[in-house]
Amino acid sequence: KVQAFSDEIGIGIQALDLILWSYRTEKVFK
Repeated sequence: KVQAFSDEIGIGIQALDLILWSYRTEKVFK
């Protein structure tokens, strides 16, 4: 149960990282 929870957090952090990265990239190119 704890493992699945930490996996979910890992996926959430990955998604957040991707959003931040694309936001930064968009800012740089504009």
